[in-house]
Amino acid sequence: MVGHVPLEDVILVRIQVSQQSFAKASELLMHYVYILHSSKSSNFYFGSTSNVKNRFEQHNKGLSKATAPYVPWKLVWYSGFQNKKLAEDFERYLKTSSGKAFAYKRLLNPEALKKDKFGV
Repeated sequence: MVGHVPLEDVILVRIQVSQQSFAKASELLMHYVYILHSSKSSNFYFGSTSNVKNRFEQHNKGLSKATAPYVPWKLVWYSGFQNKKLAEDFERYLKTSSGKAFAYKRLLNPEALKKDKFGV
């Protein structure tokens, strides 16, 4: 029968997950580094997350202390990484002066840079 599963065919399975196995499973998830641009302040914000859509919504709802004063934000760039460590390492690099120079030159739209107070 389409759209209906008889109750006797439903099998409920309870799986107990230890913190250690959960940590290992979370390492398998993709992690992302993203760059936001504020139309209000012309600032860029660099961050990392395992869920770009949810994190972007949090920024625009003012739920992040660092970005709340500069709402609204536009997602201007993101990239996926195989694990959290790689994403966080790249995020830290982008927040350095040489990382910002790299981002402005290679990752961001030149039109956005004209509006940014750090643009070259």
